[in-house]
Amino acid sequence: MHIGGLNASRAAAIVAARPAGGFTSRASLRSIKGIGPKTFEQAAGFLRLGLDAAEPLDATAVHPESYEACRRLLAQLGHDLVGRDLLEALTAAQRDAREELPGPLLLGSSLQTLADLVLGQRLEGVVRNITPFGCFVNVGLKDDGLLHVSQMRTAGGGRVSDPLEHACVGMPLSLLVLAVDLPKRRLSLGLAPEGPGAVVGAGSFGLAPEGPGAVVGAGG
Repeated sequence: MHIGGLNASRAAAIVAARPAGGFTSRASLRSIKGIGPKTFEQAAGFLRLGLDAAEPLDATAVHPESYEACRRLLAQLGHDLVGRDLLEALTAAQRDAREELPGPLLLGSSLQTLADLVLGQRLEGVVRNITPFGCFVNVGLKDDGLLHVSQMRTAGGGRVSDPLEHACVGMPLSLLVLAVDLPKRRLSLGLAPEGPGAVVGAGSFGLAPEGPGAVVGAGG
């Protein structure tokens, strides 16, 4: 695992300087040769102490520069740092939040151009941009496809008026090819049933191709 600001020699210096009972605070790392202010700033958030640390936040992923902001927030919420479940949630000392993220989305590696697509083909994609009229989705091609707002539904099945309220950049989606317009290099997409992105559901696939060169279209 690589930690920002540390290299092999600095990591070795930390291990060599570690007292028998372990470090008592993150701040004590500053006294180690090679751990200057910039290195400490980069690495401190990844170096955590045990739950018995004098400073409870030293055992969390909260960066030292954010300790005061964290305390102010907890005070506003009426929480304490010690003796509450909140500390356990903040700590999760061995948890890497990245482990809770979905695995990498493998887009269609066999796809080369829009001409490779066929009507009704199922694709996996990732939202790259959101506009008032829909989401532009990367399906592994040079040109992104458009999931029009008319093809989006809320969890309750209602129409979506603002895509920004129901989608986010990076959201994975299972999609169906509705139409391809080769001359204009446009790809129209619909949501596939039971795909990822539970906040929206499959709409009626009614986006018919317009203009010459629409090699596939959606049935009405």
